[in-house]
Amino acid sequence: MRVIASFARARARAALAPLVALAVVAALATGLAAGVVGAVRAVEAAAVVAAIADAGGDRDRVVVRFDGDDPAAAAMPDAVAGALSALGAGGSLSTGSDAASGRLEYTVDPSRFTVDAAVALIVGLPDLGDEIEDRAGTEVQVSGGLRSTLLGQREGLEARRGPTAVGLAVFGLLAGVVVATVAVEPVRVRAGETRLLRARGARSRMLLGLTGVETVVCAGAGAAIGAVLGTLAVSAATGVVLEAWIGAAAAGVAVVIALASALIAAARGIRRRSARAEATAGVGLAVLATVLTGVALWQFVAAGTPVIEGANGATRMDPVVALAPALTLALAALLAVLAVTPLARVFARLLDRSRGLTPILPVRLVSRRPGRHALTTAVVAFAIGTITLAAAYQGTVSAVGDAPEALRVGADLRVTSLPEDADPAVVTGIEGVDAAMGVRSATARGADERVPVLAVDARELGEVMLDAGGAIDPADLGAALQVPTTGVAIPAGTEELSIDLTVAEPPLETGADGRPWQAAAPLVAVSVVLTAEDGRTAELWVANAEATEVSTESGTWAEYVTETEWTEVLALPDGGPWRVALVGAVNPRWGADADAVVELSTAAGPLDVSGYRLRSDAATVEPAADGLRFRLPAPGVEDPVTPYAVPGDTPSAAPAAITGGLAASLALEVGDVTSLQVPDFSGALDLEIVEVIPVLPGSPSGEGVLVDRAAAALVVGQPLAENEVWVATDDPVSVAEAVATELPGARTEAADHRSAAAAADTAWSFILAAAAAAVLALVVLVLRRTRSRADAREIALLAVLGAGRSGAKRVRVSEDLFALSMGVLGGLAAGAVTAWLVVPPLVRAAYVSVPDGFPIAVQADVLTFAGAVAATVAVFALVVGSVRAPSALSPLVREDE
Repeated sequence: MRVIASFARARARAALAPLVALAVVAALATGLAAGVVGAVRAVEAAAVVAAIADAGGDRDRVVVRFDGDDPAAAAMPDAVAGALSALGAGGSLSTGSDAASGRLEYTVDPSRFTVDAAVALIVGLPDLGDEIEDRAGTEVQVSGGLRSTLLGQREGLEARRGPTAVGLAVFGLLAGVVVATVAVEPVRVRAGETRLLRARGARSRMLLGLTGVETVVCAGAGAAIGAVLGTLAVSAATGVVLEAWIGAAAAGVAVVIALASALIAAARGIRRRSARAEATAGVGLAVLATVLTGVALWQFVAAGTPVIEGANGATRMDPVVALAPALTLALAALLAVLAVTPLARVFARLLDRSRGLTPILPVRLVSRRPGRHALTTAVVAFAIGTITLAAAYQGTVSAVGDAPEALRVGADLRVTSLPEDADPAVVTGIEGVDAAMGVRSATARGADERVPVLAVDARELGEVMLDAGGAIDPADLGAALQVPTTGVAIPAGTEELSIDLTVAEPPLETGADGRPWQAAAPLVAVSVVLTAEDGRTAELWVANAEATEVSTESGTWAEYVTETEWTEVLALPDGGPWRVALVGAVNPRWGADADAVVELSTAAGPLDVSGYRLRSDAATVEPAADGLRFRLPAPGVEDPVTPYAVPGDTPSAAPAAITGGLAASLALEVGDVTSLQVPDFSGALDLEIVEVIPVLPGSPSGEGVLVDRAAAALVVGQPLAENEVWVATDDPVSVAEAVATELPGARTEAADHRSAAAAADTAWSFILAAAAAAVLALVVLVLRRTRSRADAREIALLAVLGAGRSGAKRVRVSEDLFALSMGVLGGLAAGAVTAWLVVPPLVRAAYVSVPDGFPIAVQADVLTFAGAVAATVAVFALVVGSVRAPSALSPLVREDE
């Protein structure tokens, strides 16, 4: 054993430089991995902590109540800590309360709180009371709203882990490749020695064992140091205590990769195969990698994010999908390596007639020995591609900004759930409201799906509706949806409107005694809907009866005394000028059919509405002088729908805008006419498609139909009162508070700007991965710059053969710079292709839910991107250009004698 140990030490000393390089690279890769993962987790945790801090009240804490006089009270803090640890959230909450008070309040500890702890608290807090009771042996009560706050953040946390995982996978793949490549160097350096030992009878098992031991020792020591330093650096920089298992996992993966690579290389060196077999194996491996990359990319395109939702609603991380962008980048970098040789040959032919050693000789050297530069080209291409991907992701998510939230809400502030007796006009008078728009939201029944319908005040659309990041132009949409003014105009300055109602007496009936008797005239209610030039509406009601409240022991009800002729003069609302948009009549009580004539007049004379026509078959209407005769059947329900007559020149279909996805599913295009059954509108809504838009702000899914409320009311033949009010304001918080005061019970909704900030934070995984990739590539270039004896001999031969020391150095630097430039160009192309494929779906995932119709174009800050690439390439070029010619040429030249 002593002899073997001495031999192993001597063998390691012979390859000391590659082994030290392996330890350094393992330490750097592990430290960077732990640092990147820790920094990303710190950013995620900070976003959750900020959301919890903004929750207010008791929604940021967990309260444990118990009997402070109980002997077990003193041990309650330990019991709670143990229960939290059992739930997987140990150390994430802290308390400053005294157990003697019988109340312990636990709040988030920012230095130890993680996303994993948040998920554990969501799952485990309902069982926290039982866990504490089992440990403390006494009854406790657990309250507080921390879990509800975390539940509100859960969907976003899980969704944003997809882009984060992709960024980490990109760096992880590069780090693994670099560690594997450096681990092979000690084996390659001692290839001749290994063959000599085999010729002298050394056993393969012993050689593989020695290779494994020295690899584990060197890589393990370096990885352990790197993990510790990376963990400490993250804690010092962010103030977050990183879990020890992260550094340990990174170190373990680095050691396994290094060991596997070294053993495979050693085994191949011991059992040498023919060049054809090696080439066949290499081609097969490349084909297999290409197929795997294609499958992974196909799954990524289908899923859009590595976070996959299962049938039970639980989410999981798909590692294949997470690795797809990294594999795509690696495959593109490999193609860049393969393109170096043919491109170098093309340049060599172009420079065939040039004089001097440069640039023709360096280009020829690159074309004739591509293997020497394969690692340099691949690593540089991967690093530049990662920078390109990071710039594209960061630029795209910054360009999207708050647009998804604007798309979800539709306006600066949205007031919904209006009380039945609320006056939506109150919102317009609130201080801070720049503009307000009434909206009637409804749902139509389609053949296979429900279709959201937004009936809006089109004249206010450009002032109120948000453009969803430039996806639509609300002002142009509003102009396209408006219809020409229709209906009988009420003279300007008119203050009152007279409504004359004449109801025909029912026919004589014969009583039980055989004598005829006259029934009272049926009750008829008349509705007149007015519209103003600015889109405002008003409704006036008249009935041919006086109601008297009757109270008895059985209850209270209303008795109506009807008249056959009824005239009522009503004051017109402020504003105007007004037009008569709809005239309706209904027989609201059980009884006989009704025949009623409705006439309208002002001080200036009668208003001729005889040309109005019904839109429904619930009744019949015909002209009666300047008025309308309604023939109303006896109602078969307690609250019948009022049939309305509309002006004769009303369009048969209302202009509408429809989203592209919905138009495709319904096979509609501009110019088509369709009919939607909207139960909330009590009739069919006929629409003419005038615009196809990518998305519809304010719709739950981003899909739907947009129509002018006044035009829809005319087509349906029913007044469409708003059930929402959309507000344009610079201060949605203050306006929301005022709305809560003026309209109790109404709900308000505004864009959540934290959503955009949280989505932008996912770019840190790509930025840190790009920085770490550049550092790893720099280390590889430094290691490749270190001259071997063969490199030094080649430079010496060039110098002796007439190039001189400076000329020989220039040839070597030019050769390496050409390979470097090929890597840079390949990296730019690889990064651009990968970004085009993966950035849009990843940005959608970062915002949790963005409709497919929402356009996301890949963008980047050109100046920042160009600066980052230029700085990185400049550093790489400085390292490559720092090669020096050997000081003593003769010993190197005579080594082969």
